[in-house]
Amino acid sequence: MISTSEYKDDTFEILEESTLKLSDLLNYLETCPLTNIYKLDITSFSSQELSSNKIIHICKSLEKLLNEDLTYDQLTALFVASSITYLLSRSFQDFESRTELLHKTFRYSNTLDPLHLHVAAKLLHANVRSKSNLLFLSKNICFTSDTGNAIAMCLVWAMFFETLGQKIDMYCFHPFSTIEELVTDVDVSQMLNQKETTAKADFLFQLMSILISCILFRSNEELKKAGYADYFKYEIADIFALRDWAQKVNQNIFLSFKSTNTNYELIMAIKETVTYNVIAELDDKLKSIDGDHRVIAQI
Repeated sequence: MISTSEYKDDTFEILEESTLKLSDLLNYLETCPLTNIYKLDITSFSSQELSSNKIIHICKSLEKLLNEDLTYDQLTALFVASSITYLLSRSFQDFESRTELLHKTFRYSNTLDPLHLHVAAKLLHANVRSKSNLLFLSKNICFTSDTGNAIAMCLVWAMFFETLGQKIDMYCFHPFSTIEELVTDVDVSQMLNQKETTAKADFLFQLMSILISCILFRSNEELKKAGYADYFKYEIADIFALRDWAQKVNQNIFLSFKSTNTNYELIMAIKETVTYNVIAELDDKLKSIDGDHRVIAQI
């Protein structure tokens, strides 16, 4: 459930690639449901230090927990711990170890219970914090498993609502038509007029492109079988409506741009996202639907 709150254009930042530190992980492990079972010796680590050996040691220690019979609370805590570990570095340093831990964690069990998805997405949102990190994480866990895909989508939907200034009461799925319903009244031109809110527009369209890809171009069969089928239904009219809205935005991007807004590179990035990751994707879906209809007609 999402309830509307006052729309705010200020204090939106998506600056750093990674704000997570070793101290974030160690502090989380000290108080989370894994406290009594994790095998990580944190007393020998300084919270200010981060090295390849430490990351590998952490990955191996957390991976051992996957051999345990974890409760929902413990598994959710491991989702968070593995995600923080994965986000300690965006470089290729120990990338294989961090990626393997992330994938194995989200493949531990095929849990699609709505309350568990809500709690997992909420805890990730609270502990990862950075919008850049949350976006990066969502793009990576959505391909790990059905559980990872479900949690990522709940997280992306929540960030989508949050970016539009709405209160999050439940981290869950929403119908495809909700995207167009929410953005119809958004004054994108006004957002692009101001340097302070251009980043918000960029983030909004990145989230939109993920939702389009996950809903329209993935089968989501396990999610449908688990009782979420209605959230993955859509009408052709819904696709046309969102495509038409995005086209109008795209046509007016440069008209909206003012000389006082010095984020020219970001404006160009937004233009590219809208063109290729929103409009082109929606057009491709419409063409595929039209093609399917023609095949049926011929038969």
